[in-house]
Amino acid sequence: MNVNTGEQKSIEWYRRAAEQGDTDAQVHLAECLENGIGLEKNEEEAYKWYRTAAELGHAQAQRSMGDHFFGENNREAARWFEQAAKQGDANAQHKLALCYLRIADLYSRMGFAYAEKIATYEKKAMWWYRIAAKKLGPRVQVQLGGYLMCCKGFEKEAAEWFQKAAEVGDPMGQFSLAECYEKGVGVEVDEQTAIHWYQKAAEQGLSPAQRRVDAYLSAGCKFTDDAKRRFLP
Repeated sequence: MNVNTGEQKSIEWYRRAAEQGDTDAQVHLAECLENGIGLEKNEEEAYKWYRTAAELGHAQAQRSMGDHFFGENNREAARWFEQAAKQGDANAQHKLALCYLRIADLYSRMGFAYAEKIATYEKKAMWWYRIAAKKLGPRVQVQLGGYLMCCKGFEKEAAEWFQKAAEVGDPMGQFSLAECYEKGVGVEVDEQTAIHWYQKAAEQGLSPAQRRVDAYLSAGCKFTDDAKRRFLP
């Protein structure tokens, strides 16, 4: 491992401050230990400092603790993500929603006797997903829209999230919104609007959108001259 003098000096100061209870320094030290920056990689010690900072209320450390348990112990992950989420950490809010969905899925595999718990965790998941989507933008908005499309009665809201993502140029948002208009899911059927959004997504190189544009062009539907130049042979 190559370590420069500047990095070593920084680590010394991080460690001193961390030992005195500075939570920012504890997180910086944990990151260095986790990634082998300025000293030998030591995930066990990194975990210790993340946990110390998390227990003192540091949101980033709480999110890191959630990441540590995510997938293996989603209840414990959710406990840490929730603490960070309540402090406004958008990434923790997103991860908390995913945790709750995983817990709901676990109960769904156990049978209808757990229907109430499934509904509770799905409701909590949607609460945090909506909050995170407003902050994290198109990627999470498209994810949320996709999930809502699978929930009866939420198609209109799903289309609204796709619209938000589409309007800022996200190709998957544009494609998903186009599908809504093509099929009349969450919105009224509108072929020209569907074509508009398929074209936007296709121009960004999204292959499923390009195939839909090609199909519409082959059927003689109206497109801009630019679209015809791009997609017609």
